[in-house]
Amino acid sequence: MPNIYKMILDEAERRQIIYAEKYFPFYVSSLGCHIFNQLNEEREIYTEGGVVPNTRLHILMVAFPGFGKSYFLKQQLYNKNYSLYVDSGIKCGFKSGKMTEAGFIGSVDTDEDGKPVMQYGLCHESREGKSILGIEEFSAVTNSFKQDYNVGLDTAMLTALDSGDVGKDLKGGSLSYHTQLTLWAGVQPARYDLSSGFSRRFVFMAFYPTLKDIQYFRNKRRETKGIRTNITALKNIRLAIKQRTIEIKQNLKNVVIGQDFYAFINKFDQMHYDDELCERVGIGYWLMRSEHIQDQLIVRMEPELKRLLLLLKEYEHDVRNTSPTTVVWKLISQETKLQKGTILNYASRLGLQNSEIQGALHTLSRKKYIKVSGFDVEIIKKV
Repeated sequence: MPNIYKMILDEAERRQIIYAEKYFPFYVSSLGCHIFNQLNEEREIYTEGGVVPNTRLHILMVAFPGFGKSYFLKQQLYNKNYSLYVDSGIKCGFKSGKMTEAGFIGSVDTDEDGKPVMQYGLCHESREGKSILGIEEFSAVTNSFKQDYNVGLDTAMLTALDSGDVGKDLKGGSLSYHTQLTLWAGVQPARYDLSSGFSRRFVFMAFYPTLKDIQYFRNKRRETKGIRTNITALKNIRLAIKQRTIEIKQNLKNVVIGQDFYAFINKFDQMHYDDELCERVGIGYWLMRSEHIQDQLIVRMEPELKRLLLLLKEYEHDVRNTSPTTVVWKLISQETKLQKGTILNYASRLGLQNSEIQGALHTLSRKKYIKVSGFDVEIIKKV
């Protein structure tokens, strides 16, 4: 059996998918966790204190419009003619536009006789309940993380993404079901509260561009014109995923987290529940990276997995510290000297207000990151 992790990243590189090496590995790991979770719920292969943990690895891509959220999802889940995992034996779903909590979980209406009518959301088995579901812009998620949003997200969505058990009492009746849906969603940068229980359900991937990134995107888009889907490679990836799913179901009887893995993540200043996400990244990684699945899967540390876990902490830091100042600093940090108008132009195109940009420049000047002289901005602090 091939190394599926490498097959997918090689195809992403052939397609010249921008920064695939930084973001695609987490989707591949999540794919492995999605397959494993369904088996583990049936067979109780991997347990903690007598309890079967839910091992789904949900992903939130935090990025400005036009910087990869939809692009990555479409490369993997959208269309049978080119998306990597469609027709691989894995049920895939993709929803464009904004998604609300009711659309995700469901609601209960009443008919003309006053009887309850269930309107199941995407999590239900009759819809996408066993899928990997990509959602371009999950507004319910965005609102739930904002520090000034005092309502918070409904408990039903929390449990849907954690244990998979959905229970919701509504005026017209109750919803109750179990879901195995894995969520890959996009949200726009904002000030998020990562201390909330909801944040512990996700791996965050963040992309806040520099000016060099923006130029790279422009150049790369032009270079990719004429690149067609390699049908043979696509079929091979899909076949390998089908075979790996069978192999996991037939062979796997135990999962062990290696001591070298724990020795590495012990270096992180994090909570015990953050370890769970690291473990899931490791489980999914080795399920997809191993050439064969034996009766026991050992999650051990190696350089590539170290790279992913370090990226995970980097993304978490970026999301936790998002502000207009950090966005503007990231934008200009690799430059030496710029016109203020250039900064205003690009930062406003990312969605920042003029007052936010001016405030960010004032803060960066006060901290001696930059020196502002009239219309010129000199970058003093070097990255």
